[in-house]
Amino acid sequence: MVNDSIAPISSLPTVDNPKVTISAVDPLASEAAGDAGKYMINLNAPSTKAIKVKFKVEGSAKKGKDYANFDASLAIPAGSVFGVIDVVPVDDKKQEKTEKVVIKLANKGIKGYVVKGNSAASVKILDND
Repeated sequence: MVNDSIAPISSLPTVDNPKVTISAVDPLASEAAGDAGKYMINLNAPSTKAIKVKFKVEGSAKKGKDYANFDASLAIPAGSVFGVIDVVPVDDKKQEKTEKVVIKLANKGIKGYVVKGNSAASVKILDND
């Protein structure tokens, strides 16, 4: 069933300073079979220009050891309303507790967007050993 009341992204009005939120759309990752976790960074409306959303990565999981490294920013092209960050676990063959990757959106020194609502989200990495 098609809902005609939902406007396609291309017809949504664009804004200069969109509001940005983050959520963990797949909050569980596992070392088994490379089961990645996912974050989604959302804009409340498409931007008139590309947006580079900056963030801090924290938590008990270590970059490069427990999960594959990724940049501390995400580029969302003009006209888009979201971007995705994958957390790809590293199968390290060590027995570990469940670890956490936390992304916190930057609130200071940012240009082109405003952080509103959810400014942090977490993904848990389950061990398979």
